[in-house]
Amino acid sequence: EVNTLTVYENKLTVGGNFTMAGQKLSRYLAQWTKHDHICGDANADATVDISDAVYLINYIFVGGPAPQLFSLADVDCGGSINIADVVFLINYIFRAGPAPCTGCK
Repeated sequence: EVNTLTVYENKLTVGGNFTMAGQKLSRYLAQWTKHDHICGDANADATVDISDAVYLINYIFVGGPAPQLFSLADVDCGGSINIADVVFLINYIFRAGPAPCTGCK
């Protein structure tokens, strides 16, 4: 049974009671936050800029942290994260090259 359902500031909150065979077992509260993802935003700071290319270089060559969502860092939709993605980003940022692919999730 759902007693509350609210949406506020991109957060969905649901509350109610779990029941089993007519007996109340416990209350619940769950919350989900909507996140908009930007293709090319490898470091998840909500912008696509040179820091994303640096983040990828650090990940690929120095063992830096992996992107939170690999699809956001696979900017050329080649199926993997590699130096081609870095070159693609630099071309997009500094030379008005094509935008990152639209397959990001």
